[in-house]
Amino acid sequence: MTGVTYNKRFWYGYNVRMNDYETVKQKYETTVPIQGTRKKHGIDQRPLSVRHRVWETWHKDGDSYGMAFRQCYKQTALNPDTKKYEVTGYGDSVSPLLMMNPQGALTFTTKWMNSYTTWEMLSALLPDGIRFAKFGSKQYFRVAQPDGDDMYYFISGLVMTFVPYESGGKRYYQPTRGVVSEERVLIDRAKSKQCREELDAFLNYFQPMADMLGVEADDNNWMKRRAAEDFLNSGNWLVRKHGDEYGEHWVDAIQALLTAYTKSTHNWVPNDMGGHKHSWTHELPSALDIRAKLKGETLYRMVKPYKTMPVPLGTPFMPNHRGS
Repeated sequence: MTGVTYNKRFWYGYNVRMNDYETVKQKYETTVPIQGTRKKHGIDQRPLSVRHRVWETWHKDGDSYGMAFRQCYKQTALNPDTKKYEVTGYGDSVSPLLMMNPQGALTFTTKWMNSYTTWEMLSALLPDGIRFAKFGSKQYFRVAQPDGDDMYYFISGLVMTFVPYESGGKRYYQPTRGVVSEERVLIDRAKSKQCREELDAFLNYFQPMADMLGVEADDNNWMKRRAAEDFLNSGNWLVRKHGDEYGEHWVDAIQALLTAYTKSTHNWVPNDMGGHKHSWTHELPSALDIRAKLKGETLYRMVKPYKTMPVPLGTPFMPNHRGS
């Protein structure tokens, strides 16, 4: 299985790897805080690397040290004597990304994980034995194991904790919080076949019932359209009970389909001033229109003929259901 493992060793020329608690503590303590008005107003901002990147900082929280995103901004007020705006303080926002406690346990808190910069910086911060990896859009921590194989722990957005342990004279990490098991979503072939068969019966029923319902072609009411789409995506309206001629929810589904797939056409209509004005005409879909809409992925997305299968913890997989 192909993927990308990030393994940046330096961040803007600085070694920021958090290999042990004393190292991280020393990096914090030996980094000079930003001077000037920040220091004057109590902002302890210690850049992670080059000093112009002030939003990436070494951070202390109790007896834990690590890296945080820090944003601060000046708060000003008008001095009535000088008639000038003066700095009265700073607004401050701190978001820890990766922290280490005195026992060497790592705590990772998801923040800005849609950025290449965060991925590369995180790969430079992580201690030996843990790397950041991506498979498509899915993100993992790739954690070395004593047997030589790597475990992949999915980054789901939860706060994750990794605790160090020794094996064969080497240090490894074991997750203790924030780890989730993934699931494969697979087409249930028997159910998908049943849905296709039911769709034929439903569409034969559609036109005569649509003519009787008296639904008005109104494309301007987005609330009705959203409600119709929500109903259709509920997944329980197509399949009939065994032996029934008509489905329990078929009438509601027909009304929802008429609302969701109303066709609108824009027209320019002459006005009394010799110009033109906007005009819209709305037309209800026919059974043929609905048949063209409800095929392939659109139908499956609505009726959800799927089944789920657990993926072994530590095994990544692609959205196209191929395992590693």
